[in-house]
Amino acid sequence: MQLAINFVKESNNIVLYIDTKGDFSAVRIQKILEAHGLSHKDMAVIMLKIRVVYIWNIEELIRLLENIKKGVLKIENLSMIIVDSLPCLMFQHFGDNNNIGLTFLNRVINYSRYLSKELQIGFIFVNIQTRWIDQDITDPEDTESACSIKDLTYNEKRTRCLGKYWKTIPALVMVLEKLKLETNSCVTIKVLVTHHINPSAVKSCFINVSAQGVI
Repeated sequence: MQLAINFVKESNNIVLYIDTKGDFSAVRIQKILEAHGLSHKDMAVIMLKIRVVYIWNIEELIRLLENIKKGVLKIENLSMIIVDSLPCLMFQHFGDNNNIGLTFLNRVINYSRYLSKELQIGFIFVNIQTRWIDQDITDPEDTESACSIKDLTYNEKRTRCLGKYWKTIPALVMVLEKLKLETNSCVTIKVLVTHHINPSAVKSCFINVSAQGVI
């Protein structure tokens, strides 16, 4: 939501916010704008530039992108599309033996690439990162006490959803990890930014998010 606000705040650009979870909050947007001391008129102008569409399955997303490509759906000054989030649509096809989910995902990527190249529309896809913990048990022999001491070691593996296919799709990857909740209800988030061509080149920063948005 903060990205959408920042994108339209000082420009005539339009953001298409695709909500797949049904949790977009216009009230949240309004509170962030109020915290920055904007007038009701200025808030209304900004909020009108954030167009919200509710999508409940990936077929609907494909039709939407197709209609934008063909000009059936015309949004003047459309410069950014935010999909929040893509795994919600893909999870519906987990377990399909015919890989239909991967076929749909491929069509979404093809349309996105076309719109990015031909119409200069940027895309932000919200993804989910999973954390897997593997437990290893070692049982070294203690010669002095003639008893065994079991040491537990835990190996953490983090994996972005949408599989290996998705790994090289995004131009930039921003990984957001919530660190702690302060007493003033401010959440500290660590942000890591990587490029798929050079994953070792990592940039990082910390941001604080409160009722006023990113502060």
